[in-house]
Amino acid sequence: MIRDKSPHLADRNIKICVYTIEEEVPAVIEETFQRSRFFDEGRYDEEDPPFFWEAGHWGVKRGDNLICFAAERNNISFEGLWQVEGLIDTGGIIAVEPTPNLFGKEVKARDSGKICRMVRSLIENGEIRADMAPMPILDFALLTDQL
Repeated sequence: MIRDKSPHLADRNIKICVYTIEEEVPAVIEETFQRSRFFDEGRYDEEDPPFFWEAGHWGVKRGDNLICFAAERNNISFEGLWQVEGLIDTGGIIAVEPTPNLFGKEVKARDSGKICRMVRSLIENGEIRADMAPMPILDFALLTDQL
């Protein structure tokens, strides 16, 4: 487990990640992940696999922290905090582990709802789009300041 103890947001490699939800993981992707050193059968959940795929353009690295949102039509949902464990297939598959809290506190439903509304507004305004490379949190903060 990787943890960055810096108190400064800019030093924590925190990124906002907005992606679309796929119905199911393609078999070849799932098999590749299961053959990797990151696969742990006791921790694997087919409903919520611990990896992202088709993510070679994301430009993330081991130890990056992702604040994740799923976009489905007009609905944005908070999908939790994840830390990058490693890259598979030159980053096409990104293995992640859940992070219960990033700042010493859990994200409350009320707060995640507010952030989801901000994400939806930014998508509607064309400032961000689903499935783009994760955005550093400070860049995201500058965009939300304009809302």
